[in-house]
Formats: sequence, structure tokens, C-alpha cells
Amino acid sequence: MKNFFISFLTFLGMLKNAFYPKKKNKIFIFHEIEKKNYKKFYKVIKYIQSKYEIINPEKKFNTDGKVSQAIITFDDGFLSQYECTKKYLDKENIKAIFFVIYDFMNINSKKKHREFLLKNLKIKPQYINNKEFKNMNFRNFQSLIKNGHTIGSHTLSHPNLKKICKEKCKIEILKSKVSISKKLGVKKINNFAITFGGINYFNPYVLKLCKKYYKSTHTGIRGSNNNSHRVFFRENCDLNKDFKEIKFLIDGYADLYYVFDRIKLKFYNFISHKC
Repeated sequence: MKNFFISFLTFLGMLKNAFYPKKKNKIFIFHEIEKKNYKKFYKVIKYIQSKYEIINPEKKFNTDGKVSQAIITFDDGFLSQYECTKKYLDKENIKAIFFVIYDFMNINSKKKHREFLLKNLKIKPQYINNKEFKNMNFRNFQSLIKNGHTIGSHTLSHPNLKKICKEKCKIEILKSKVSISKKLGVKKINNFAITFGGINYFNPYVLKLCKKYYKSTHTGIRGSNNNSHRVFFRENCDLNKDFKEIKFLIDGYADLYYVFDRIKLKFYNFISHKC
């Protein structure tokens, strides 16, 4: 059934490209990268390079050009992201955005680390061990900054922003910006990634706060950013999936499935000015 669904959406996507060719500006997300997937991560990056021009996230997408462009992002602040960046991205001179969870960055005990993974990041117990899901520390982030990567905010504690009160929501969104900036010595934190990312994890009020305190807000809704200026779609790359399925997602063939989420986001964006 899954293979049929992928084949069907691929057919529709190819049909659309044939009759309505249009470049795609994509933002890709990576989370925890298991040791066994390090080489696969590089393989995915090379595939993205074959389809898109990977640009520095400090630059804006060229909406008038003919070349499809891409930005690489990392959520949560896992040590594996740092290791893969040093091993692969830096050698390719690829710059990325690292979305930092302030509280996660400051954890230095195994007990608190495990509790955070379970309670805040919703990692299932069977997937947690001593070798995976380690968090980056202050020195790791300093190294990334020194090498020209961009730091963004991913809240203080990674809550479901839709389920907390307005006061706490504001603290999570604004205070994380101030705290990360002070801790890492970064003057400007212009990018924010909504926790969990999907359309069901935020509302117009959350979007209003994000746009008020940040230049760019990143969701986890799939789609092309051809006409996006402040609120962006992103493509999650789950390296535990089959490479064929990852290619399907990178090519943008899954975008059709998320069309109603993108319509709902436009509605949220419109009424966020009034709430």
C-alpha cells in the first residue's frame, strides 16, 4: 500500500512537472543521526546537491531565478549533527541553520538527559541508549558559529506551543531568543523553528508571536518556498527510511499530500494579524 501511494504521488508529481514546470525552493530538516546512518546522511546531501543549489541560510531564495535552491537545517541540537557537519558539510562548504533548544543545550547529567528525551522530545524509551541522542554542548555550538553556520531558536524546553497558555508561549518563544543569544554570544537570532512542526502543533497566536520576534519562522509542513518570505515550509529527512523514499520526499512528490495544511497555514498567517 505504501509503495503504491509513493508511486501514485510520484506519477502525479511528474505529470505536474511536465505540464507546469516550476523550480522548487526547499528547506530540509535533519534530527538525530544514528552512527549507522552517517554515510547515508552524506549520500542524501549529495542527492540534494544534484537537484538543488544549496545556499547559505543567511541569503534569501532567488525567486526570480531558474535554478531550484535548498537550505539545510538541523533541529534540537544533537551531537550527531555536529559530528556530521564537521565530517561532511564543512568539507563541502555547506552552511546550515542549527535550531537550539536552550534547556537541552545546558543538560550535563545522564538522568536529566534521559528525562528530557522522554518528556520533552517524546523519544520512545526503546530508542534511547547511551550512544545515541546526545546533546551538543556550548563548545560544539561555538565551533559551528566560528565556521559560519547560523544559530536559530527552537524554544526553551520544546513544548507543544498550542497546548500551553499565552504567557508561557511568549516566554518560550521570546526568552529562548534572548537566552541563546546571551549564552552563545550571537547578536542576532533571526530564525525560529516551531516545535513538532506540523499544522496541528501551532495556531494563529503562536504564529503571531513568531513573526513578531523573528524574521523567519520555520514549520514542518512540506512544500516549496517559491513565494514564502517570512513563514517557511520544510521537508523532514528521516534517515531511517529507505533511500528510495527519501529521494521521493526530496524531489517534492509528497507535497501534494500536504496541500490542505499549506492552505490552513495561509489562513493562520492571515488572521494572525488580528489575534
